[in-house]
Order: sequence, then C-alpha cells, then structure tokens
Amino acid sequence: MVRTGIFEVVVVCVALVAALAATRARSERRKRQKFALQQPLVSTKSELELVKDIVYINNSTEPGASFRLERSSHLLNDEGNQILVVGVCGGSGSGKTTLSRAIMAEFGAARVSYLSHDYYYKDLAHLTMEQRSKHNFDHPDSLETDLMVKHLKQLRAGKTVDVPVYDFSTHSRCKATTPMKPNSVILVEGILIFADQALADLMDIKIFVETAADIRLVRRMHRDMEERGRTAESVMDQYMKTVRPMHMMFVEQSKRVADIIIPHGVNSVALDMIISKLHSFTAGHSATGSSRSGSERSDSIDDDVKEAPSA
Repeated sequence: MVRTGIFEVVVVCVALVAALAATRARSERRKRQKFALQQPLVSTKSELELVKDIVYINNSTEPGASFRLERSSHLLNDEGNQILVVGVCGGSGSGKTTLSRAIMAEFGAARVSYLSHDYYYKDLAHLTMEQRSKHNFDHPDSLETDLMVKHLKQLRAGKTVDVPVYDFSTHSRCKATTPMKPNSVILVEGILIFADQALADLMDIKIFVETAADIRLVRRMHRDMEERGRTAESVMDQYMKTVRPMHMMFVEQSKRVADIIIPHGVNSVALDMIISKLHSFTAGHSATGSSRSGSERSDSIDDDVKEAPSA
C-alpha cells in the first residue's frame, strides 16, 4: 500500500510539472503568434523562408533537407499531381491525431481519405487474453504493413480498397471491412508509418509532429486512465517496457525522413499553412471550406489529444 501510494504521488508530480511546462509553452507560443500578427503584411521573405520559420527539417545538415522542403511546396502546387498522399507521424500523444482531425474537419471525407496504420494491427485471436495484453503493440512487427502498402498503391491508382476493422478491446480483427474510395488527398497517420521504407516511399509529403516526452506521457496516462479504466501503475509499466524503448528505436529515428517537422506539438500557424496549401492543391475548393479563424483552431489544438486506441 505504501509503495503504491508513493508511486501515485510521483505520477501526480510528473503530471503537474508537465502541465506547468505545457502551460508555459502555450503562453509563449501565443505571444509569438500575437507578435507575428502585429507585423506588416508585406514581407521581403519568400514563401519558402516563411514556412521555415514555423516548421523545420530536423535541424539537419543533410544535403537533401532543403530540397525536400522545396519539393513538398512544389508538390502541393503541382496541378498535374492528381492524388497527394500526406503522412502524419509522431509519438503517442504528440498531437498527430489532432492535426489529422483538424484537416479532416476542414475538408471533409468527400475530399480527404483518412487511413490509419492502427487499422492494420495483426489479428491476435489465436492468443489468450493474457498473452494479448502483454503483446508489444509499439513494434513494427505488430502491424501488417505490407497490406497497408498494397492498399495505398491501389488508392493511388484510383481503386477502392477494403480496409480492415480492428477491435482494440479484444485485440482481434473483425470479419467486416470498411470500403474506402480514393480522394484528391489521402491522409495517412500512425506512429510507425515512417519506419517502413516501402510505406514511406508512397507518401508525397511527410509531416512529423514533435512534442516533449513528458507532455506525451501525461496525455497517454490521462487517455488510458480516463477512457480505458487502467491504473497509473499499469500505464507506467507499459510505457517503460515497450512504449519508450520502441519510440526511441523506431519513431524518433524515423523523424529523419520527414519533409516537415512541426515543433512543440501542433500549432495554429503551422496548421493554417498546411491547410492553405492543401486548399490550393484541391483546386479552387477554398471558397467552400471552413471559415474558422486561426484563434478558433488554436483553441481546439490546445485541447488534450485523444489518440486512437493503439500502442
């Protein structure tokens, strides 16, 4: 009992520190955004330079880094590119789902197809429930990525695919599937989508949402305790045994292939830039898009991320 009590106190302390850090970071971000809005609308910077102010390429000295950003800008403005595949990656609790939902809310399912890597978790029905609960869901081998690659190729070719349906309560696949038709933009999301070369190669634009580890941990704990009825001890045990090691081994390493990295989690400036570019790509649909202001988007972005049930 004493040991459990101490553990709970430690968890609460971590949560408080992370919450204070998040509040401070949010306040600084809003100050920067307010300052930016007060600046003259006419700038001597090129559009590409302005983009680099709010996103970056891994702080990399890699020769191809600047080229990838320029290529991303070109693809978003290329009228000859009929289907654009946009990958959104990041650690669990980073804010990638918030970004994906914001894009979907802006354009709707009629213009953007959403494909989550979580749909492709392997069927564990042959294992006991105890064995399933101990499974490492943060390792690439836990996903049938080959099937996702096949489906993404078919979508790019203009074909409808039958996407698997995964039951996270039993860690097994349902017999039913969900038909998915291709749209002008296909949004692919997952913590490991950049870790597989064949899958990453199918993406025209690769976006990585980067958020501090303590913030991601607190979001994950809140999600699992509130939505799944788990104890703080069980969440921390899984985090230390599989989530954190796999993040360092696969997710963090895969950040190097990203075209665009959004620092400090999703922010309204970066979101507005991405949405503006996607509006241009979807050819004249901006007039019918959402008219929400940047401040309204910022309020929704600041909410805690509710990740899809995954690792």
